[in-house]
Amino acid sequence: MEQWEYKIMYFSSQDSVIPGKIYLVENEEKILNKLGEDGWEITGVADGGAKVYLKRRK
Repeated sequence: MEQWEYKIMYFSSQDSVIPGKIYLVENEEKILNKLGEDGWEITGVADGGAKVYLKRRK
């Protein structure tokens, strides 16, 4: 049986972000490309792109 690992990323255009929890939208492309290189793929987006759901094989 295949096993999956999941991750939820939060993006904001606000300056007051929590490192490691909420990421600035201006860095979104760079962050998502790095996650893709690490095997993560986007499975869904909510709240107009503020919340991104990812998964990868364990």
